[in-house]
Amino acid sequence: MSALFDTWNAGHTLRWHANTCHALQRSGDTVSAHSGRMAVMASQLWPADAALIAACLVHDLPEAHVGDVPGPVKRDNPDLYAALTAAEGRIAEKFGWQFADTPRLSFLDRFDAYLWMLHIAPDQARNRDWTQCRKWLLVRASELGIRDKIDPIIAWVAV
Repeated sequence: MSALFDTWNAGHTLRWHANTCHALQRSGDTVSAHSGRMAVMASQLWPADAALIAACLVHDLPEAHVGDVPGPVKRDNPDLYAALTAAEGRIAEKFGWQFADTPRLSFLDRFDAYLWMLHIAPDQARNRDWTQCRKWLLVRASELGIRDKIDPIIAWVAV
């Protein structure tokens, strides 16, 4: 296949397959949809950061080859996380999906996941992993100077 086709096809990778919430598992969210939402948010929060917008579009494409391993699993298993990061880096290089993993990209990645959870399964917001995610988002939003834009969206969620 061509790199162009592989890039297009990688976007169809389903997200949330290993999540314990059945609504999220069956939500039909794809890497392309997630990446597009992130790029739109990046264009609103940091419109001059073209590299960030481009990174949003390709950052999860390697998951077509290694899978979408849940964040808590990666955080609880640093050796697995390191191996996955290395494998994803090799795949990204092979297909030309290069990007810098920045605090802004990490924020947008989790922010989109949190918003997707609120959209599909808001009852999950009280679960430990999601309450930790919410706290992380609020701290990072403050550090990135965008807390005033994030608070109206997620600060109301009772945890």
